Amino acid sequence: MIRHSAHPQAPGLEVTDLNKSFLRRGDRLEVLREVSLTVPPGGFISLLGPSGCGKSTLLEIVAGLASADRGTVRLDGHEVRGAGAAGYMPQRDHLLPWRTLLQNVMLGPELRGQSGPVAEQEARELLAHFGLAGFEASYPATLSGGMRQRAALLRTVMYEPRWLLLDEPLSALDALTRLELQDWLARLVATLGSSVLLVTHDTREALLLSDVIYLLSERPATVRGRFVVPGSRPRAALELTSPAMVQLEGALMNALLVKA
Repeated sequence: MIRHSAHPQAPGLEVTDLNKSFLRRGDRLEVLREVSLTVPPGGFISLLGPSGCGKSTLLEIVAGLASADRGTVRLDGHEVRGAGAAGYMPQRDHLLPWRTLLQNVMLGPELRGQSGPVAEQEARELLAHFGLAGFEASYPATLSGGMRQRAALLRTVMYEPRWLLLDEPLSALDALTRLELQDWLARLVATLGSSVLLVTHDTREALLLSDVIYLLSERPATVRGRFVVPGSRPRAALELTSPAMVQLEGALMNALLVKA
């Protein structure tokens, strides 16, 4: 199984003074303004903010899928100038309906030019850790929503397990399935030793999974606050009922409700 629990001395992910705007119907729409954040190697950082504030745009820039107007993104000390340095998972699973589960998972190594018997064996070994063993020949239409999301995440891990950029990967699931997969994701990331930048609207999800939460303002997004989550990962859901967690959740909710 892929393991990256030991991290070399490296600066991790550094986002510095990021600015982004779009032209829409002749008008300039400013989305990001002087956004800076860091993700240390092995860290789990969440981006929390109002809907439409620019969280997904920020993640796309970090992934190298979009360019900033100003500012820099550095990953392991190297400036990001295109896709490929990190594993990126969008909100929807985007599994290819004509490919089996195993074939979908193998898309990551194929894109990197690393497909072959070794990569396939690694994928088959990981299927059990993702709760997908026995479904290698199944097509996406026959899988539950939770299984599809796990398959999409496995495809992302197979592409690049060290750095995972996750854009609301569990938002489309029902409440019970989401809670189960939050616990599963927490344990999986701890096992892999991955570094994660997660976009979410869910304060409890951010508290459950993260080391640090960055709170973004309404568009144009600026960093309104940086909140350190107490305790170590992975956490059990019951830990969210502790006085420290309840107090932090209240602070986050209050900050979200109060406009800057």
